[in-house]
Amino acid sequence: MATVRLSQQLHRQLLDAAKEKYKVTNPEPNQSPELISALRAGLQTMPAVIAYKMMLVTPAIQSEMATKSVISDALNRGALNDVTEIRVRNITKHARYTETGNTEQIYCELDTPVQLPYGNNYGAYEVSIDSFEITIRDELHSKLATAIDGKDAWYEKYAHFTKSIDSVLDQCNTVKQLLEVWPGAEALLPNDVIQKLHTKVTRKVDAEKVRDLSQFDADAANQVLLTSSLLGD
Repeated sequence: MATVRLSQQLHRQLLDAAKEKYKVTNPEPNQSPELISALRAGLQTMPAVIAYKMMLVTPAIQSEMATKSVISDALNRGALNDVTEIRVRNITKHARYTETGNTEQIYCELDTPVQLPYGNNYGAYEVSIDSFEITIRDELHSKLATAIDGKDAWYEKYAHFTKSIDSVLDQCNTVKQLLEVWPGAEALLPNDVIQKLHTKVTRKVDAEKVRDLSQFDADAANQVLLTSSLLGD
């Protein structure tokens, strides 16, 4: 078995491969259809959104939007736009809140868009949990917090796995050492490394060159050995 050094590049390759396999066997939790449905409904019934929609249909505002004034420009920029990427801020009902007092945020992607003002900005549409209608806010808050805790738990296990793989790779100087500690790591090795690893190592001698330099006569030597053998020597 050839000696293959566990270089920093190979270290990174193996770690990345292990991460990908972890994600395949332990998929990151998806947000439930119930959560997405509740969020969509909540966005459409936010008091500020309802008030804005009502304002847009008033004759005075429609007339102003038809002009080329500074006010019309601002109104047109804030017109309703289709939005699918949402970031909800100020979530407090998650597990870490009881320990740190910090708020959390969560990114959600709707399966169908909703129309919201100022939704044409770059990135996700940001909204505070406190902006939702008060009668649905508590239930939506709990659903979002549960999703945050589920993702946090997944990332904690993922980080622990990643750290353990990184640690064992740090302790090995060669691929052979790694496989002695963790035989299953062979499934992570690139094909070229596997081929090199299983190459039989032998000392190759340029036979023709040796014969020429020594004026070696193989036939004569072999004949001597054969004769000696026949004579019982």
